[in-house]
Amino acid sequence: GLDRLCEAVATALAGKRFNIVPEIDKDKPIPSADFKAMVSADSISARVPHGKVFTFKPWVANWFNGNHFPVTKDRSSAFWRRWYVIHFKNVKPESERVLNLEEKIVKSELGNILFEALAEVQNYLATGSIKEPKAHKGALNKWKNNADSVLSWLNDALSRVAVQPLVGGTNPPITVKSAYEHYSQWCRDVGRKPLGKLEFKVSLTEAGHSETKNSSGYYCYKTLCYQ
Repeated sequence: GLDRLCEAVATALAGKRFNIVPEIDKDKPIPSADFKAMVSADSISARVPHGKVFTFKPWVANWFNGNHFPVTKDRSSAFWRRWYVIHFKNVKPESERVLNLEEKIVKSELGNILFEALAEVQNYLATGSIKEPKAHKGALNKWKNNADSVLSWLNDALSRVAVQPLVGGTNPPITVKSAYEHYSQWCRDVGRKPLGKLEFKVSLTEAGHSETKNSSGYYCYKTLCYQ
């Protein structure tokens, strides 16, 4: 089962410093809790076949390769902040590909690569921040949008939902009831399965839209309106 698989993966990571996943399953969701534990150096349990259970902290860098975004049911910020997306968008035809390119890069540029890596480590230790290029942010936002039907609904022009300032908004805010009904209908129109109302509200809160009670006693989203 999945628990046994996660235990086997954890065992394989014990004592390692670098983990390369050559391909990501396009159908099975990532086991969120186990993933977070493995990439955050939390204490986890593992066991060699027919051996005793032992506990360790996986201090390992993880590199996941794939031609698509991993499937996830976790829409929390705690999940998204653990990813750094590198998009290789330039594809060369086979006739122009260079054989053993990685060996040639290492031979000619290893010194510069190591220098840049150490410089970024030093910057991180001094500031606690990591540079996030626009390409990473764009890819991560696309992944979020694909994984979360609520974000897709917010960002789809056909939904006619617009974001307005919390203070000074000129259009009437959307009530929670109306927002959920509108979202559910949009899901049916585009062929997606809507979340339950509680999950819908949690997802909107994660996106920065919290519900408040208006003067008429209705719960609404003051930051959302219909166009």
